[in-house]
Amino acid sequence: LRTLEHLMLKGPEEEMPGVRVRAVPGVSGVDFLDPDSLFGLIANSTYVFAPAVEALKALGYKEGENMFAASYDWRMAPKVLESRDGYFTHLGEMVEQADKHGTGVVLIAHSMGNKVVPYFLNHMLAIAGQEWIDQHIYAWVAAGAPFLGARCAARSTLLGDRMGLESFLTMPEAVILGRSFSSSPWLFPLGEEGDRLMYL
Repeated sequence: LRTLEHLMLKGPEEEMPGVRVRAVPGVSGVDFLDPDSLFGLIANSTYVFAPAVEALKALGYKEGENMFAASYDWRMAPKVLESRDGYFTHLGEMVEQADKHGTGVVLIAHSMGNKVVPYFLNHMLAIAGQEWIDQHIYAWVAAGAPFLGARCAARSTLLGDRMGLESFLTMPEAVILGRSFSSSPWLFPLGEEGDRLMYL
């Protein structure tokens, strides 16, 4: 029940009373899901970007100098990320900091992060113009991108998804949890009817 209370949203833009969950900042927010699992013995089984981070470090990249990570609250719809946390404004500042040599940065995104990137680029287009994007963004690497949506978002909303938390969530709780996330519709699968896209 504690897991449910802390992960679930009260409404599309707010957390439950007395609960404040935020993404872990920096590279440590994207390398492992749980670096301390069983005292670090099985941390490697929970990696996300850890292999990429290690490869970049081996090439000479340094966190806070030329390698940055921008974790976000994946439960929230993108407009809430900006209105609640100033996420896209902060990300723009981070890109400018990373681009101190003026060669542009490479954005690397995984899964739903590839829905965040276009939203970010549109945000920056609206507030800073195409020139900002041309000046600061060199490339975007999209890994596991759900450009046409993801079945799991629809399944989570309709039937519930325990997301590997079977020890903590019952199926009825998973349904409540999935329906509380304002980000879910952002990932609903897209279909096609004739020559037009439609949401399924």
